Amino acid sequence: MTALRRAARALRASLEPRPGGAAQDAAQAGRGRAAAISVLIEGGQQAELVSMRMREGALVVVCTCGARGCVHAEEALALFEDDARPDSHEERITHVFEPAMRVSEPIPMPAIKVTPEGRNRLSDVLADLLLAVTRSGVSGGISAGVTEALERLAEHASTASATGLRIWVGSLKAALEARDTEGVVRALAACSAIIDALRKLEPPAIADAHVSSWLGGAQTSNVANERATERTYLELAREHRPGLARAGVEQRYLIDLETGELFREDRAASETASLGPCPRLVSIGLAHIEPGHPPRRIRLLQYTTTPLIEASAWQSVARFAQPTFESLLARHKQHMSAAAGLTDMIALVKPASVHMADRAHLVDGAGKALLLTGAEGAAGKLEGFMHATDAQWVLGRVHAQADVLSIVPLAACGLRHGKPAHLQL
Repeated sequence: MTALRRAARALRASLEPRPGGAAQDAAQAGRGRAAAISVLIEGGQQAELVSMRMREGALVVVCTCGARGCVHAEEALALFEDDARPDSHEERITHVFEPAMRVSEPIPMPAIKVTPEGRNRLSDVLADLLLAVTRSGVSGGISAGVTEALERLAEHASTASATGLRIWVGSLKAALEARDTEGVVRALAACSAIIDALRKLEPPAIADAHVSSWLGGAQTSNVANERATERTYLELAREHRPGLARAGVEQRYLIDLETGELFREDRAASETASLGPCPRLVSIGLAHIEPGHPPRRIRLLQYTTTPLIEASAWQSVARFAQPTFESLLARHKQHMSAAAGLTDMIALVKPASVHMADRAHLVDGAGKALLLTGAEGAAGKLEGFMHATDAQWVLGRVHAQADVLSIVPLAACGLRHGKPAHLQL
């Protein structure tokens, strides 16, 4: 145990603030100062990991057990003292270390062939599906012909990277089951745009954007992924989308705290996603951002995460929230014109209030309304949250039917007694 205690004291010294303030600390961190220390405590049924880091001159301690001031944290802190406590259980501590940057597993190359011939085969299968839906009609629901076409499509879309295609299939099936004529028309318009892109009937830039949105980035086009380094993102929400397979696709929405751009991280059933709960702060060492329609898809390759989110990060997000809804309809029309229904428009808005009359609405300061749709009970939860907090923003997917705007709320943030509170819907 003496060796562990010596290692702990050495790491403690690397964490302690130096004269010169935060700026000098940051500079020293770049020259090898520890950003955090973790202690693994074993015992009972499972091991717990206690993480310690300096924030604004104070030591912040978090344990994986989730409790504040837990016995694991006490045992970890005791190890860093110069003299051993008589009542400590140091034999339970097995590792003291500085956490390394998490590196996710490389994404396997997709099974879809990227040659013109391969693209044309996929376009032929999509054309068969489009024809099957047109023949059976909306009133026919998911007919035998549509089912057969979907089964053939599944054989050509087995790659986990084709999350956009998988979500489109889920949307098409939902619209057919609901006999939703407008939903089916939008889905078929997107299908036609992809067929033209795969057959290179669209201009190259538009074709690449269409294909990337459905099938992934550089693997399906000549456009390279954008490399992102030394960025900080805040994950705002997660949702599960129905897809081609029963497992569907999980989508995670992140915002760049400097630019306000929204990104999505997709995870199909057979694909590994980044680690950490939601919400979380993600410090990027390296990430790839795929070309395509917004929100662009991001792949986190080297990163660290923390669930400890400072008030300044929430304030940064609130700066990008749109306080009025006036321009949303024009933005949605522009999005639909460019993306042809291939991706959803994600918006970050700051409502003034929520009305739960005949139909639930968000209302901005000018009285412009935004219809609330989505999962049952979500509007009620959002109303209760907004009445209990000073609303800062609502994140959601925006849709429009006959120039009537609606939003599927995914998450919200408000101030409760001056402190940020997050709601996942």
